[in-house]
Amino acid sequence: MKHALMFCLLAVNFFAQPNQGTPKNTGRTAQDSAKAAPPASKDNRIAATNQETSDSRPPKWYTALQKSDWWLVLIAAGTGFVIAIQAGEMRRATSVMQGQMTVMQRQVDLMFGQLRAMHEQITEMSAQTGLLQQYVADTRTIAVAAKGSADATRDSVEAFISKERARLRIVAKNFDADSPQTMSVKYSVQFYGNVEAFILQSAAYAVITNSKTPNINDELAKIFRMDVPEVIGPATKIDKERVSYAYSNDPRDFRLIDAIDEAKMFVHFYAFIRYRTLDRERETKICLTWDVDLAINKMLLFGSKADHWEKSGKPDANLET
Repeated sequence: MKHALMFCLLAVNFFAQPNQGTPKNTGRTAQDSAKAAPPASKDNRIAATNQETSDSRPPKWYTALQKSDWWLVLIAAGTGFVIAIQAGEMRRATSVMQGQMTVMQRQVDLMFGQLRAMHEQITEMSAQTGLLQQYVADTRTIAVAAKGSADATRDSVEAFISKERARLRIVAKNFDADSPQTMSVKYSVQFYGNVEAFILQSAAYAVITNSKTPNINDELAKIFRMDVPEVIGPATKIDKERVSYAYSNDPRDFRLIDAIDEAKMFVHFYAFIRYRTLDRERETKICLTWDVDLAINKMLLFGSKADHWEKSGKPDANLET
């Protein structure tokens, strides 16, 4: 179209210029001129003769081009040619665009296919996730049930162990302060249970100090090993009375008895037994201090006393595992 427009502009420019072609004189025009003109001279006759000779010659090949009709035909033909070229170019461009559109359509179809595949995968994953969640829920339910069953089994085992296992207990009797030479703590070991207890370590000792707070010394306790069998069972006789003498800085001092009765000196008793039975190692231990209540003793008659053993020491000094 651009070429056709330029061609039309050139044609308009051509027709806008003055007509520069050779003027045409017909025979009638010459005769009319001869009749109207006055008698010419010799020179004029010669010129007229030459003019007639020139008019009687055949027309040149470009004479037809000087007519506007032929120029219109040429312009129309050129314009049609240019339009035909432009139409061909447009057809080729349209064909290329159609090819591109076809490729794009295929790409869009491929993309939609991929999206459908992704949607199917997501749907499948969602279904699998639902199954997995159900599996997790079922597993959690099974785990809770299994834990409940395990707890019940453990409780049953612990109940059986608690019922059947061996238990050892140390029981201290009243403190005897008749004389400094015989000051001692009497105690017994008691057994409970249906299976044996295997003794690992034991000790029992008594000491008199001026402090109400006991000073437990395990190294010292190892010296005073308790006289008990290595294996104690239901048929073992161990409930006999045992004696642990109370030691002080000067056991011959007769005033020590008065100091104890006046709560100026204190008797401490410490004993323990470590043993194994059924499932694990266990331990029984006691830490006691002889407590003298002066106010109550003054109110009692006939030499009666309210003195008694009181638990002392650290929180774990008295326990049975």
